Amino acid sequence: MEEEIQHLSVLRLSQFGYELRKIKSEFNSASLIRYVHRDDYFMIGLIVQGEATCTVDFKDYKLETDSLIVVSPGQVHKFISESGVDAFILLVDPKSVNNRVRQIFDSVSLWSAPFFKVKGVYDLEILFDLIMRQQNVVIGKNLIKTSIDIIAEKISHQLRDSQTISKRRRELMYKFRNILHASITEEHRPEYYAGKLNISTLHLNEIVHSLTGVNVSQYIANEIMLMAKRELYYTEESIGQIALRLGFDDSAYFTHLFTETVGLSPSEFRENLMHSN
Repeated sequence: MEEEIQHLSVLRLSQFGYELRKIKSEFNSASLIRYVHRDDYFMIGLIVQGEATCTVDFKDYKLETDSLIVVSPGQVHKFISESGVDAFILLVDPKSVNNRVRQIFDSVSLWSAPFFKVKGVYDLEILFDLIMRQQNVVIGKNLIKTSIDIIAEKISHQLRDSQTISKRRRELMYKFRNILHASITEEHRPEYYAGKLNISTLHLNEIVHSLTGVNVSQYIANEIMLMAKRELYYTEESIGQIALRLGFDDSAYFTHLFTETVGLSPSEFRENLMHSN
């Protein structure tokens, strides 16, 4: 079911872990990828002008002028529609950025919708245009690194302004999420993750609830169901095979949990996806 992602770059910096694309409404708005797909890199979109609607992890978002969208590796996404969009798309290999930048980018998918209204878009537009015209690839690489640092700072500033949660709690939540993603197919118990963080299950529950609005058990269930949705779209494996891969020996219980969390059975969800594409 998975389609190969087409390459539409004008300037290729793939040997350095970056790639920059420019979208102009009058020429190549068709460059916006309209089929559901996922990548193994960060995708940062800067909407300079116009409007676009996109889907990220099966939720629809409307992007307007001066919007910045960040899609993390593995997140399912596509553009649904656009109107007069001028934009830049920056693809970033997670291995090519430092831990602080990677944590900031990851935080977008953790605590908020994946987009922001940002100030100073014109400065980034000038910088990106300069990169597109750059003939020296090494200079282009350094300019893109500068752009990534600027974008990370804008995101960090926006997150700080929108949250009143302590830095310690945010750091613990980030560590919890990383451990969860590494162990989620084997461990579903909140106490396991609390132990890995050297805190009580009650404390972990308080942290998760303060940042996400749900308790830790529900958060784990939501993450499992998101993985299940992705597998239902990207593979033709049976419900039982997907359940087993996600750590459920009992496929009936997996189906019950999926239906309770998503509102549709796994079979109904897969069928709806097929009809929508």
